[in-house]
This record gives sequence, structure tokens and C-alpha cells, in this order.
Amino acid sequence: RVQRIRPDAVLAPNGVRIEDFQIEPGGEPPPDLAPIVRRGRPIIGYYGALADWLDYELVAFAAERCPHLSFVLIGPDYDRTPGRLPQARFVIVGSGALRGELNRLIGELGLAGCAHILDGRPDILPVLAALDISVISSRYEGCCNVILESMAMGKPVIATAVGGNPELVRADATGLLVGADDPRALADAIVRLV
Repeated sequence: RVQRIRPDAVLAPNGVRIEDFQIEPGGEPPPDLAPIVRRGRPIIGYYGALADWLDYELVAFAAERCPHLSFVLIGPDYDRTPGRLPQARFVIVGSGALRGELNRLIGELGLAGCAHILDGRPDILPVLAALDISVISSRYEGCCNVILESMAMGKPVIATAVGGNPELVRADATGLLVGADDPRALADAIVRLV
């Protein structure tokens, strides 16, 4: 929310240039995403840091409850959180030493048909363009750039109601908000938007 702090100045907590998020419609998705797009299933995605503030269990519950959808998470494994949560039922995307272990975990959970591992990348626009819904399942958050970037691309957003997320996502107007510890509400919100 922009606030006037004096007659000649306003405060904008964060923002993105919408023109930076314009992409030609009908463009080809990246090669690793193309087979997922060709399946014709709605694609639910997250991109950003794969760290302890992302609630993997929340996303995994939604993936298990919605096997007719494709879930794609993309990002670098900054703090090796996945390795510290081997018992958790989650699906993660990123590069590095954990990739083999994550492929094994996806198979064990029976999510191979709906969960996909993609490498992190500097140009996220072609991936974001292919998403049908952007999900931000943070445990805590400041002003989430992923929400701003998703909105700039015209993507529906489902976010946990933590930190600055409720300032960016007006419930039932610009997106949907769910409780940070409510996996059923996240799955229900995804089903509602699909």
C-alpha cells in the first residue's frame, strides 16, 4: 500500500515494473517444462528460495489431495532444509546434491505423476507464464516479491496469511489467503481456483 509520508513524497514498500513481466503469448515453455505443459493439467507452482520459511508439508498435502494437477516448485536450495526434514512429506525443486534423494522421495510418496523437479534458473518468466496458479506457502514473510511478480504476470495467487502477504493479497479480490498451518485450506483454495 502506498502511503503519503509528506506533501512531496510517498512510501511504496515494494513493487515491480509490470513491463518487465510481459511475455509473448503462446511462447514455448522451457524444454524441461514442455512435457508437463503438454499433459494439459493445470500447473500449480512456486518459485523462489527453497528454505525453512517455505512450508513443504502444506504443499505436499495439496499435491496428494489434488493428483489431477501438476505441481512445480523451482528454486535454489539455500539452506539445505530438505535434508533436515527427511520425514516430512514434501516435494522440492532445485539444483544440487539432493536431487537424487528428492526423486526417490517423490517416488516413495507416489507423487511422480504430479510433482516435478526443475532446476533453478535466472530467467523465470517463461516458467511463470506456464503456471496456472502461483502458490506461496510461507511460514513467515516480509513483502513477498513472488506475489508481486505473479500478479504482474496476471497469475492467480494463493498465499499464506503471514507477514506482508495480506497487504498484497486482498482475500477474494486479488487472490486467496489461507492459514499458515492449514493444509486442507490450501488444497481447498487450489481446487476452488482450478
